[in-house]
Amino acid sequence: PSEAPYKIDIIEDSVAVFLYIIGDYKSFCESILLRDAHKDIEPYDGLIHTLPILPDLKSFMEQIVTYCERQKVQRDISDIKQQKLTVLLSSFYSRDQLHYLLSPLYAFGESFYGKVIKMGYQLLSPNDMANELNMSRPTFFRHFKKAFNQSPKNWLLQQKAIKLAVALTTTEESLVNITYHLKFSSQQRMTTFCKAYLGATPLGIRTGKVQIKHIPNH
Repeated sequence: PSEAPYKIDIIEDSVAVFLYIIGDYKSFCESILLRDAHKDIEPYDGLIHTLPILPDLKSFMEQIVTYCERQKVQRDISDIKQQKLTVLLSSFYSRDQLHYLLSPLYAFGESFYGKVIKMGYQLLSPNDMANELNMSRPTFFRHFKKAFNQSPKNWLLQQKAIKLAVALTTTEESLVNITYHLKFSSQQRMTTFCKAYLGATPLGIRTGKVQIKHIPNH
């Protein structure tokens, strides 16, 4: 009825924080579920399960948000914070709660998509990926196209660009070492790649003279 009072619900601002797992998914799960408890994880049921935000975890998340806002997130800090997160989860939540939380992560890690993500972290070539999955090259390319909606070559170039951006902006690793770790044939080749995908030279990005806005889909 028109005379009925309106009720207005006030929704507080919220922030979503995405965890970029350092290492592989199985090791991350095993670091939370001690010993062999991860083996009892039920198959993923396709549902989204959440955890109650306990005071210690809330304090931890607020600290992470502050680091992000002040652009203080660096590789060493990320390593330490991920370790702290595993301690918080394993200390304050029951095994059943953690099973619900980690089952989709386990399912992801065992899926075609998850396995490719892991191999992309290692910058394996499309042929090496196909061999690791015991697939022929045509079969691998067909599954890849369906899962990622692009060719393995383009996807791997994007992953390489992301890793280069992270190395230049969050570490003090030398350009020589970055060239080696990201499997560039030479530092000049890395510079050319950096200009094409990140819009500037490695030095320009590292010194902050040029801000990376996006990584194009070549």
